[in-house]
Amino acid sequence: MYELLFLIGFIGFTAMTALGFLGHGGGRGHGGGHGHGHSPVGHGHGHAIGGSHGHAHAPHAAPAHAHHTPAHLQQPIDSIAQAPPAGNVGPMGPKLGPAQHAPKLSVKGGLKGGRGVSRWLAISPLDLFSFALGAGAAGILLKGLVAAAMLPWFAVLGALVFNFALVKPIIGLMARFAAPPSEGLEGLVAKSGVAAMRFDRDGRGLVCLTLDGASVQVLATLDPDERARGVLVAKGDPVTVIEVDSARNTCLVTRELGA
Repeated sequence: MYELLFLIGFIGFTAMTALGFLGHGGGRGHGGGHGHGHSPVGHGHGHAIGGSHGHAHAPHAAPAHAHHTPAHLQQPIDSIAQAPPAGNVGPMGPKLGPAQHAPKLSVKGGLKGGRGVSRWLAISPLDLFSFALGAGAAGILLKGLVAAAMLPWFAVLGALVFNFALVKPIIGLMARFAAPPSEGLEGLVAKSGVAAMRFDRDGRGLVCLTLDGASVQVLATLDPDERARGVLVAKGDPVTVIEVDSARNTCLVTRELGA
C-alpha cells in the first residue's frame, strides 16, 4: 500500500514539477515593427505599445499636412486610428488583427463579469501528490520500526511534514525569483496616466501610461458622457482608464476621475 502511494506521488509530483518549469521557460520575447498605410487626409505618425511605429502617408497633392497647423490636429489622430496595427508582437504578446475580436474590460460600474468567475481550491493537485509521496515514504521507512496500528498515523504525519515543511517553502522561495507575468493592455484598467497631447474635438488623443514598469503611449478616447458635457483634456491633464480594447490597442479614459 505504501509502496503504491509512494509510486503515485513520485510520478505525479515529478510530472507536475517538470511541467511547471517548462511552462515558465518560453514566455519571454521582444518584438517591434513598422506598419504603413496610405490615407488621403495627410501625414500622421504615432508610437504604438512596445516601441513599434504606425505611419499613414498621403500623396503630396493632399490638401495639407496635419502636423503643420495645430488646427488640423484631427488629421493625425484619424491617421493613427486608421493605420493597421503596428507589428505583430509586443511586450504583451501577439496583437490581434482587425478581424479578430478581443474582450473589452471596463471599470464603469465594476469589471464586467469579474465577480464569481472562479474560486481557488483549498488543495491543489500538487498538494495531493505531495501528500501521497510523503505518506508513502514515511510508511516505507517506518515499517517494522513502529507498531502496525500506529503506522498510518506516522504516514499522515509524514505527508503533512513533506508538503508543508519542504514543498511549500521551496516553491515559495523559487517564486521570488520568477519574473512577474505581463499584465497586458488589460492591466491598464483603473490605472491613472497623463494626457500626452491636447485631445481633439472628438475627444481623442494620446495618453502616457505605465505598463509593466515602462512608460507607453496609447491612443485614448474621452468618455462619451464627459464629451457631451463639454469636458476638455489638455496636455498634462491626469486621466484614468475605464475601458480597454485590446484588439485595437485603444482605451477609454475619464478626465473627472483622474483629477
